[in-house]
Amino acid sequence: SPAYFPKSKSLLRNFGLHEIEILASFYVEEKHCEDGCRFDPLVSKDQLKKEYQFFKSQAPYEWEDRTFRDTWVAIGRNPIQGTKYPNLLKLSHISMLQCCSTSICERGFSFQNNIKIEERSSLKTKTLDALMRVSIEGPPTLKEIDFGLAIQL
Repeated sequence: SPAYFPKSKSLLRNFGLHEIEILASFYVEEKHCEDGCRFDPLVSKDQLKKEYQFFKSQAPYEWEDRTFRDTWVAIGRNPIQGTKYPNLLKLSHISMLQCCSTSICERGFSFQNNIKIEERSSLKTKTLDALMRVSIEGPPTLKEIDFGLAIQL
């Protein structure tokens, strides 16, 4: 967020360079899936660094009172600004989409571990999936289940 950028030009010069380098090193590489599919790099490292330097000179003054999200939504909606920062805009979109918590995943593993105990170690994936869905999305107690309707369905 530009609100957190230093106001001093001397401090601003090196601000965020390490973080941009980390992002660039991850997103400039071609990615491969286990099944052989290939994903092109998302950003250009040189262009990303240039964009960031230019962004740093503009952001603290033009968008100093905006949040990260508000800044990048405004840039994305403005055709001129969007073409100035295409690589940074891609990274901002990614950052706004990524989950900040693994609690949902951990909750799923917890349900799985409660269902697939040693006595049920041979459960097939389809059955485990069905039992997890009932466990996660179903009613909190067995008393609330209409078994007659469940059998009909």
